[in-house]
Amino acid sequence: MRQLFLLIYQYRTFVTFVLLEIACFWLILGSSKYHNAAFFNTSNNIIANVYSTKQNVYRYFNLIQVNDDLSKENAFLRDLIDRQKISELPIDSLEVKPLDSLNQFEFITAKVINNSTRKINNYITINKGAKEGLQPGMGVISTNGVVGVIKTVSNKFATIYSLLHSDIYISSVINRLNVFCTIKWQGENPQNASLLYVPRHVKLQVGDSIMTSGFNSIFPEGIPIGTITEFDIDENQSFYNISIKLASDFSSVSYVYLIKNNFKQEKDSIELLNE
Repeated sequence: MRQLFLLIYQYRTFVTFVLLEIACFWLILGSSKYHNAAFFNTSNNIIANVYSTKQNVYRYFNLIQVNDDLSKENAFLRDLIDRQKISELPIDSLEVKPLDSLNQFEFITAKVINNSTRKINNYITINKGAKEGLQPGMGVISTNGVVGVIKTVSNKFATIYSLLHSDIYISSVINRLNVFCTIKWQGENPQNASLLYVPRHVKLQVGDSIMTSGFNSIFPEGIPIGTITEFDIDENQSFYNISIKLASDFSSVSYVYLIKNNFKQEKDSIELLNE
């Protein structure tokens, strides 16, 4: 310890200079919005590039899983192509949805470069940003189902509120029964979540599939979220306690699809008139 104090004393001038430089730098960031924004944008880009390098190394040693993910993505993209072909048919040949609704959503692919699953509030970082048209609030899905919602966007990168986040609620529907409900992760098992607000008169079954309801402007209807694994209800409760197995495996998400709703602005603006 004495040697340490002697070393600090010997280089006291240099140490004082460094501390003063750090203090000045901190004061500049705190007092100038421009410098603050520039610093955090630069640091976010550096961190994102580090994540990207780390993810590339990880992929190299997990090529089997990556190939499996790519095959699923190909199947997903073929499905989108089929939808586009349908949208080119005459309106009289469309039995379920009008032509405009089939063109409502666009999908942008992105690669996951960082992903957490063990925290109460988990985030995902992707390698696409504002340059590709991404905006906060856009829905995010994988080839298997719902992943989350975009939180922040820089020019080249974006962070996502994972479905494994305590503040995320997803409007959903029990597919077999057409009963509307809400999905929320309870902060425990990353493979399971809770299904909320299902009234006791509903006749549930283990294995019932849960899909997005399409009630908001984020996700189209019919995107898989999970399946019911167990449920119960107390005598004095109005709603079930329901656990579901999530459709997306968050520990192995490699690529995601960002959903651009071309009708979002119009829908939100007309709904504001009712408030």
